[in-house]
Amino acid sequence: MGDHPYGVQKLAYSTFLLSSKQCKQADIDQAMEHLLDHHTMLYQRIVEEFTLPQLGFLKALLSGETKMSAKETVQHYGLGTSGNVGRIRDAMRAKDILDFEGQQVEWLDPLFRIWMRQRYWSPAELGGAT
Repeated sequence: MGDHPYGVQKLAYSTFLLSSKQCKQADIDQAMEHLLDHHTMLYQRIVEEFTLPQLGFLKALLSGETKMSAKETVQHYGLGTSGNVGRIRDAMRAKDILDFEGQQVEWLDPLFRIWMRQRYWSPAELGGAT
């Protein structure tokens, strides 16, 4: 959950409800699946509001790209132009999806990041990035 206290709390509570006397990895995995299932409709609505370049930006991030304005990245992920990358960043910040501190990118909802990685795109579509 990316060290986000609220996300950790949600996962811990969901795991607590599923486990008996001792918590096992299977309980945590099942709790995560439950959380992803529970949030799917919300996340689908959020994704429907994104433009194709915004989706490309998120896909690039999840694929491990760091040079978002590089010509190859812009072309490969359909970001429009290198100048458009700044507008996409601003839009992601305004929509409370991402926050930026220099080169650091933080997903404001770590569960959304996991959902995008596991449910919206497959690992193969993300170049095997974890």
